[in-house]
Amino acid sequence: MTQGWRLWLFTLLVAATFGCERSSPSPTAAKATPKATTAGKASPAVAGAEAKAADIPQDTGSDAAAKAEQEKSPAAKEGEKSPATPAAASPASEAKTEDKPGAADAKADKVADSSKALESKPEPPKPERVAIFTPGGPLLVDVTMTLDGHPYNQAFDEQLAALLKAADSDEDGAATWQELMDNDEYVKEAYSGQPALNERQKRDAIKQYDLNEDGHIQKQEATAWLGRDAGRSAAAFRVRSSRAYVPNSRTHSRVWPFLDRDGNGELSATELDAAGDALLRLDADDDQVLTLDELASLREQLLGQNQMYATNDSTRDAAIHLEPGYTIERLDYMLPDIYSPHQTLSPESFPALPKLFAQLDKSGEEWLDRDELARLLTVEPHVRLAIEFYSTPTAEQPAAKVALLDHSEEVQPFGEAASDRLTLSLGGTRLAISATGAATPGQPMMAYGGGAQNQLELMVHDQEDALFEEIDANGDGRLGTREMTACRERLATRDANGDGALTADELPYSMIVAFMRGGVGGDGFYPPPRTAPVATSAEAPEWFRHADFNGDGDVSRREFLGEPARFQEIDGDGNGFVDASEATQVAKQASAPTSDAAAEASAPAPE
Repeated sequence: MTQGWRLWLFTLLVAATFGCERSSPSPTAAKATPKATTAGKASPAVAGAEAKAADIPQDTGSDAAAKAEQEKSPAAKEGEKSPATPAAASPASEAKTEDKPGAADAKADKVADSSKALESKPEPPKPERVAIFTPGGPLLVDVTMTLDGHPYNQAFDEQLAALLKAADSDEDGAATWQELMDNDEYVKEAYSGQPALNERQKRDAIKQYDLNEDGHIQKQEATAWLGRDAGRSAAAFRVRSSRAYVPNSRTHSRVWPFLDRDGNGELSATELDAAGDALLRLDADDDQVLTLDELASLREQLLGQNQMYATNDSTRDAAIHLEPGYTIERLDYMLPDIYSPHQTLSPESFPALPKLFAQLDKSGEEWLDRDELARLLTVEPHVRLAIEFYSTPTAEQPAAKVALLDHSEEVQPFGEAASDRLTLSLGGTRLAISATGAATPGQPMMAYGGGAQNQLELMVHDQEDALFEEIDANGDGRLGTREMTACRERLATRDANGDGALTADELPYSMIVAFMRGGVGGDGFYPPPRTAPVATSAEAPEWFRHADFNGDGDVSRREFLGEPARFQEIDGDGNGFVDASEATQVAKQASAPTSDAAAEASAPAPE
């Protein structure tokens, strides 16, 4: 009886205690003590210990509800993480923050202004790195290209995005070939000037360009379709090149056969003496200016004036695009083949660029492994260029411009530069760098290769007429009368051994480095068109500008309409040509007052 009473009393006490633990605090207590919400609730560990001591099962439902309530309150979580910080802001403080006039709007405006500033600020174009394989070593060129002031690839990326959008007509996020072919408006624009595609043509197109046959359009497939007219995948920028195994300056020369009368492979002293007259006789249109087109063979004329073709020995790469992630194994194969056949690359492999080898040879073992060749992607370039293309050229703004930003000491500018071209020399190599705009300025954007106007190409080759370039003193792509008559003296400076004759290996090794927009070059390796420099300036007399009808910067005796004696007076150096400076000097002398006239002009007026 006594024992039963004690058991009943113990049970009653435990029940009362447990009930108090489960009861929620009053609102007044909760408001007075902010920590009561967290502290007044037993943690699962404590509740478990108490239940075990009393041998009473836990009320998991109540704990789960409390846990859910805690998860709903971020402030409670914050209070648990940092006890020293209030668990949550009071409702009054939240209302005060929200009710503050213009606070949220000012913050939103500030964010919007920041976003707008970021969007309006154009991202600077990133330079592309190209390695040009000159005989003296790989010349590293970093080139920054823009199209209408924007990064060169922006227009192409937009064109690609437009294609994928057209191929997702139902806007389900999947671009398919069937949707593209059924998009009559886009396809009609893409096949401008052609009849609408019938169902069979659509099926054939899908079969041709859906490479993995899954019905969806991947980027590789999209670029292949964009380049359908050109016969190759479209790209924002590509590099195409060709280099002869055995460089020979007369192999690709149109001028050499006309001067080498006996065909023995060298220009003798007698042939050099007659070179000027021989060139003048080649002036087919008799304008006293000789161009490469006038030297073209009948076969070249039938193929087209710009359709030069690679010879059988022109199978090496002359340049490569060193993109991030470039396969170094290919470099490890190419460079020894070009600069050290069947041997390892040594300091002697790059005779014109000795510092480059030292930069790459990190181990100092005087041979380059793959890891060291990979440094070609990161070391300082030898040349920095800026190429600008414009869709709507004007007299003040040409279709293309090239600028030399910086160069190493091994590289030197050569000859006269123009807005669209410049010439650099590296050891015994001459590089003619040019920029050429779109072939047809008014051409629809979706025509020819699916928008070739948005595609840039670098063409590098050594099929250049080195003899013509040597005679062309001002580098304008034409031989004026002065240049033809003075070629004997100019070529004599290349006679390295002083035997009076000129051999092909005594001429500089010439390379074309042509940046082009819109598929200008076609598939051939051609000499890019070059614009002649402005021959006369505004300071030159008007008569001189009119007399220089062929625009070569000189007035010859034949162009001069005055008396022979007067021509000799103006021709101060007696070389048979009147240049702009001589004409300007004579004009200034003629306009200067005589001594008597000057004295009269300075005499005081009579009273």
